[in-house]
Amino acid sequence: MAKRKREREKPTKSKVRHVRRKEIEKIERIDKKKEVEIKREMEKKTRGIPIIYAVIIIIIIAIISAVLIFTIPERSFVEKGDTILVQYKGELEDGTIFDSGNFTFNAGMGEVISGFDEAVVGMAEGETKRIELTPDQAYGEHNPDLIMYVPLIQKFNITVNTTAEVFNLTFGEEPVIGKTYSVEGMNWDVKVVDIQNSNVTLRQEVEDGQMIYMDYGTSVVSVSGNEMTITLTPRIGEVVQTVFGNGRITSENGTHMSLDFNHELAGEKLIFTVTVLKVLST
Repeated sequence: MAKRKREREKPTKSKVRHVRRKEIEKIERIDKKKEVEIKREMEKKTRGIPIIYAVIIIIIIAIISAVLIFTIPERSFVEKGDTILVQYKGELEDGTIFDSGNFTFNAGMGEVISGFDEAVVGMAEGETKRIELTPDQAYGEHNPDLIMYVPLIQKFNITVNTTAEVFNLTFGEEPVIGKTYSVEGMNWDVKVVDIQNSNVTLRQEVEDGQMIYMDYGTSVVSVSGNEMTITLTPRIGEVVQTVFGNGRITSENGTHMSLDFNHELAGEKLIFTVTVLKVLST
């Protein structure tokens, strides 16, 4: 008997959907597996990067530190007794500059005014500082007792007496009657007119109307008998050297001039701009 071939059963829609879902799930599992593998591979590759960065940063810092150590010199600071070179500018309160320049001195040793001396101690080489000083830190208060009033008209005898000893010390030789002598700094010659034992009489060889030119003014000489009169026309502000020191002519009234032996900056508040250029020795 002939056998009947079985007819193939056609798949239903539900079966088809089931097969497709399984295939999709399989693909998704494969994709997830690949994703996990890729992530693991990336982690392996990037795991050492932060450490490398840290090492690089440490190396860079070490290099910079070494460069700074060897290229930046240590700054010197001024100590008491150090010899220093400074640049300075001195001003009054109204801004008038009274002095400026460079000079060398030993810090803290009393070689300059006290306020300036104290202010530079502790400054660094190359540092600039503004220093404000009161009069007591600078040249003191103005003292009226240090003002002297000197007559502009003075009278002297033309003949003067001295001793042989003083004559020898002044002119470097023995006096001889009738001989004329001169010495540096004198405005006219002198002649020996008499010698009595150890006493020597000199006559000043001055002329009537003679002019005497000095740094602090001009004098004119008038002669009458054995007397000469010297009249001075002073220059205000000039300095006169005296046995009491240097005095500055501050005024005159026709009969007298005032010589001020105070420092010209006495009583002033001073402002200095100071730069320590170099600490020369310690």
